[in-house]
Amino acid sequence: SYSDARASSSREDPNGAPLGYAPINAIDAEPRTAWCADQRLLGIGEWIDIGLFTPILLARLGAIVTVPPPEGKLPPDGGPLPFNRAHRVNISSPTGEERFVEFDDTARLQYKDLDEPLSGDRFRLTVESVYPGEERSLTCLSEGEFWGASEPDGAAVDDLARKAITSDVRKVFDDAFAGDADHVSAVYGADDHAGADCDATAGDRAGTTTA
Repeated sequence: SYSDARASSSREDPNGAPLGYAPINAIDAEPRTAWCADQRLLGIGEWIDIGLFTPILLARLGAIVTVPPPEGKLPPDGGPLPFNRAHRVNISSPTGEERFVEFDDTARLQYKDLDEPLSGDRFRLTVESVYPGEERSLTCLSEGEFWGASEPDGAAVDDLARKAITSDVRKVFDDAFAGDADHVSAVYGADDHAGADCDATAGDRAGTTTA
């Protein structure tokens, strides 16, 4: 489940409602509310950062990439919409890894698969391009959904194991857990398991995390 949401900017509600266009509206499971960025450059470059209580391997992003019209009724697909719709979105993790998705021009909920899963406990969605609305005033996200598998215990070790496939296995783990002989031993087993056996172990562990 989601822990929090913050954003590069938020439009002030003209009626003074404290959560009128706040980032939290993007994760409240209520499509009639939305996070809306300030009215700058059609919203390009604006971002919303969403946190999770548990790390996941993010594989799919669901979103309503605009705010519904005030009356709540959507025109037919391809019909005019008053506000901008996010088109190309950059998804980044705390480690700096990035993925990109391109949304269709609709105000309905849609899902896009990532090319490769992205690991993390929070993700930043940055608007890179939009479908301009008739008013060209607001770029909003009514709902954001993250879909993926929960990270297994020891995920940090698994990340190192992926690197170890093409590098010196023992050195990777020794560098990572310098001064923690018990942890290194727990990963390797006895010292005589170094070498070829460790290469196989690393490959097996990497396979379990990328499946």
